[in-house]
Amino acid sequence: MNALSDCELAAGHLNNMDEKALLGVKNGRISVIDQERCGADGACAMICPVDAIRLVKKEVE
Repeated sequence: MNALSDCELAAGHLNNMDEKALLGVKNGRISVIDQERCGADGACAMICPVDAIRLVKKEVE
């Protein structure tokens, strides 16, 4: 089950006006594509119904 098959699972399903993706999936790993748009509040991890998103603290250059 993913956001393409069920829009209610998409973290930003109410904000569908944005054309640029915030999160991306590569090799089964979810990562932030646009660091400037990330609120760094952990909302995506909190609302993920399958616990697929985990926060990893990184230093931003």
